[in-house]
Amino acid sequence: MAYKVGYPVASQGLLTDVDTVQRNPLGQVAFDEAGAEYIYLQGIGSTVVGSVVTYGLTATNAHLTALSVTGARGPVAIAMAITVASNYGWYLRRGAGTAIYNGAAVAAALLFSAGTGKCDDAVVAGDRIEGAFVGATVTGSGAGSVFVNYPFMNGNG
Repeated sequence: MAYKVGYPVASQGLLTDVDTVQRNPLGQVAFDEAGAEYIYLQGIGSTVVGSVVTYGLTATNAHLTALSVTGARGPVAIAMAITVASNYGWYLRRGAGTAIYNGAAVAAALLFSAGTGKCDDAVVAGDRIEGAFVGATVTGSGAGSVFVNYPFMNGNG
Protein backbone atom coordinates (compact mmCIF):
# COMPACT_ATOMS: atom_id res chain seq x y z
CA MET A 1 0.00 0.00 0.00
CA ALA A 2 1.37 3.43 -0.91
CA TYR A 3 1.29 6.08 1.80
CA LYS A 4 2.14 9.76 1.58
CA VAL A 5 5.03 10.95 3.75
CA GLY A 6 7.39 13.86 4.23
CA TYR A 7 5.33 16.80 3.03
CA PRO A 8 4.84 19.67 5.49
CA VAL A 9 1.14 20.22 4.67
CA ALA A 10 -1.10 17.45 5.97
CA SER A 11 -3.24 15.68 3.38
CA GLN A 12 -6.12 13.27 3.78
CA GLY A 13 -6.40 9.75 2.38
CA LEU A 14 -4.19 7.28 0.58
CA LEU A 15 -2.67 7.83 -2.86
CA THR A 16 -5.16 5.34 -4.31
CA ASP A 17 -8.26 6.87 -2.71
CA VAL A 18 -11.04 8.28 -4.88
CA ASP A 19 -12.75 11.23 -3.22
CA THR A 20 -16.36 12.00 -4.13
CA VAL A 21 -15.94 15.33 -2.34
CA GLN A 22 -12.76 17.39 -2.39
CA ARG A 23 -10.71 16.49 0.72
CA ASN A 24 -7.45 18.26 -0.15
CA PRO A 25 -6.63 21.54 -1.90
CA LEU A 26 -6.48 21.10 -5.68
CA GLY A 27 -2.85 21.16 -6.78
CA GLN A 28 -1.56 19.98 -3.40
CA VAL A 29 1.62 17.96 -3.68
CA ALA A 30 2.47 14.86 -1.64
CA PHE A 31 5.30 12.32 -1.63
CA ASP A 32 5.38 8.60 -0.93
CA GLU A 33 7.97 6.73 1.10
CA ALA A 34 10.12 6.21 -2.06
CA GLY A 35 10.17 9.94 -2.82
CA ALA A 36 7.76 9.84 -5.78
CA GLU A 37 5.69 13.03 -6.12
CA TYR A 38 1.92 13.25 -6.63
CA ILE A 39 -0.55 16.06 -7.30
CA TYR A 40 -4.19 16.21 -6.17
CA LEU A 41 -6.50 16.87 -9.14
CA GLN A 42 -10.10 16.65 -10.27
CA GLY A 43 -10.88 13.60 -12.42
CA ILE A 44 -12.46 13.18 -15.83
CA GLY A 45 -14.72 10.46 -17.29
CA SER A 46 -13.19 7.12 -18.38
CA THR A 47 -10.11 7.52 -16.15
CA VAL A 48 -8.65 4.20 -14.95
CA VAL A 49 -5.58 3.37 -12.89
CA GLY A 50 -2.60 4.31 -15.06
CA SER A 51 -4.47 6.68 -17.38
CA VAL A 52 -2.22 9.33 -18.88
CA VAL A 53 -3.81 12.76 -18.40
CA THR A 54 -3.04 16.39 -19.06
CA TYR A 55 -4.16 19.05 -16.61
CA GLY A 56 -4.36 22.81 -16.24
CA LEU A 57 -6.52 23.05 -19.31
CA THR A 58 -8.94 25.89 -18.56
CA ALA A 59 -8.70 29.41 -17.28
CA THR A 60 -11.33 28.65 -14.64
CA ASN A 61 -9.94 25.31 -13.36
CA ALA A 62 -6.18 24.76 -13.46
CA HIS A 63 -6.57 21.34 -11.81
CA LEU A 64 -9.10 19.66 -14.11
CA THR A 65 -7.74 16.65 -15.99
CA ALA A 66 -8.28 15.43 -19.56
CA LEU A 67 -7.23 12.07 -20.96
CA SER A 68 -4.20 12.56 -23.19
CA VAL A 69 -4.93 12.60 -26.91
CA THR A 70 -3.11 13.36 -30.14
CA GLY A 71 -2.10 16.99 -30.18
CA ALA A 72 -2.68 17.55 -26.45
CA ARG A 73 -0.68 20.24 -24.67
CA GLY A 74 0.14 20.87 -21.02
CA PRO A 75 1.52 19.14 -17.94
CA VAL A 76 1.02 15.37 -17.82
CA ALA A 77 0.34 13.04 -14.87
CA ILE A 78 -0.59 9.39 -14.30
CA ALA A 79 -3.83 8.46 -12.49
CA MET A 80 -3.41 6.46 -9.29
CA ALA A 81 -7.09 5.42 -9.16
CA ILE A 82 -10.32 5.33 -11.15
CA THR A 83 -10.88 9.08 -10.76
CA VAL A 84 -13.82 9.84 -13.03
CA ALA A 85 -15.65 13.15 -13.55
CA SER A 86 -16.68 14.99 -10.38
CA ASN A 87 -14.24 12.90 -8.30
CA TYR A 88 -10.82 13.84 -6.96
CA GLY A 89 -7.58 11.93 -6.47
CA TRP A 90 -3.82 11.72 -6.69
CA TYR A 91 -1.76 11.63 -9.89
CA LEU A 92 1.93 10.72 -10.27
CA ARG A 93 4.11 13.49 -11.66
CA ARG A 94 7.62 12.44 -10.61
CA GLY A 95 8.93 8.94 -10.02
CA ALA A 96 8.28 5.35 -11.07
CA GLY A 97 4.76 4.09 -11.60
CA THR A 98 2.36 2.25 -13.87
CA ALA A 99 0.76 3.68 -17.02
CA ILE A 100 -1.59 2.27 -19.64
CA TYR A 101 0.20 1.38 -22.89
CA ASN A 102 -1.37 1.17 -26.33
CA GLY A 103 1.05 -1.59 -27.37
CA ALA A 104 4.52 -3.02 -26.80
CA ALA A 105 7.28 -0.64 -25.71
CA VAL A 106 11.03 -1.01 -25.14
CA ALA A 107 12.66 -0.18 -21.79
CA ALA A 108 14.11 3.36 -21.56
CA ALA A 109 12.38 4.49 -24.78
CA LEU A 110 10.84 7.95 -25.02
CA LEU A 111 7.08 8.10 -24.45
CA PHE A 112 4.40 9.46 -26.77
CA SER A 113 0.67 9.97 -26.37
CA ALA A 114 -1.04 7.03 -28.08
CA GLY A 115 -4.79 6.89 -27.95
CA THR A 116 -7.06 8.36 -25.34
CA GLY A 117 -5.34 8.16 -21.95
CA LYS A 118 -2.60 5.83 -23.19
CA CYS A 119 1.09 6.05 -24.03
CA ASP A 120 3.51 4.19 -26.30
CA ASP A 121 7.07 4.37 -27.60
CA ALA A 122 5.92 4.69 -31.24
CA VAL A 123 7.19 8.03 -32.53
CA VAL A 124 4.34 10.34 -33.45
CA ALA A 125 5.29 13.85 -34.54
CA GLY A 126 4.10 16.42 -32.01
CA ASP A 127 2.94 13.89 -29.41
CA ARG A 128 6.07 13.27 -27.34
CA ILE A 129 5.59 13.34 -23.58
CA GLU A 130 8.70 15.22 -22.48
CA GLY A 131 10.15 13.95 -19.19
CA ALA A 132 8.65 10.46 -19.50
CA PHE A 133 10.27 7.12 -20.32
CA VAL A 134 9.31 3.45 -20.54
CA GLY A 135 10.36 1.96 -17.18
CA ALA A 136 10.64 -1.69 -18.31
CA THR A 137 9.88 -3.47 -21.56
CA VAL A 138 6.13 -3.81 -22.15
CA THR A 139 5.10 -6.81 -24.29
CA GLY A 140 1.66 -5.60 -25.34
CA SER A 141 -1.19 -3.24 -24.58
CA GLY A 142 -2.20 -2.73 -20.96
CA ALA A 143 -0.45 -1.65 -17.78
CA GLY A 144 3.31 -1.22 -17.81
CA SER A 145 6.15 0.48 -15.99
CA VAL A 146 6.80 4.17 -16.55
CA PHE A 147 9.19 6.77 -15.15
CA VAL A 148 8.12 10.42 -15.16
CA ASN A 149 9.89 13.61 -14.17
CA TYR A 150 7.38 16.48 -14.39
CA PRO A 151 6.17 15.33 -17.81
CA PHE A 152 4.48 17.65 -20.30
CA MET A 153 3.35 17.81 -23.91
CA ASN A 154 4.37 20.86 -25.92
CA GLY A 155 4.14 19.71 -29.54
CA ASN A 156 7.65 18.23 -29.77
CA GLY A 157 8.49 14.76 -30.94
